[in-house]
Amino acid sequence: MQGRDENGVAYYIDMTLLRRAREKALKQEEIEALDRQIAQAERDLWIVKTTEMSLKKIQDVLDEMRNIAVEAAENPKADRKALNRKLDGLKLEIDKIVADATVDGVNLLDGSMGSIDNVIKAISDALNN
Repeated sequence: MQGRDENGVAYYIDMTLLRRAREKALKQEEIEALDRQIAQAERDLWIVKTTEMSLKKIQDVLDEMRNIAVEAAENPKADRKALNRKLDGLKLEIDKIVADATVDGVNLLDGSMGSIDNVIKAISDALNN
């Protein structure tokens, strides 16, 4: 009878240890999944911040272009060639901002990726490879 009780206790202890090991493994999988989600959220946030910063720069350039246009409209004696050179320079500045708006080699503003979902997927794929 004593051997049977010892086997019962041993079985109980074995099962308890197995259950705890399984729970620990599941918790570790959950932790790893959460870590991946956090990393993805950080990448997504970087995409948003990069896009926002670039769009703010473009808005500043567009405001400057508008001021030049208002100046030209209000002053018929303004040097049109000089104003057009300024506008051409500002257009190039916008092109540079768009070209520089990249995260992990994926351009965010040139339209080549289509929707933002495609941009996020491309960046995720680039980081996972």
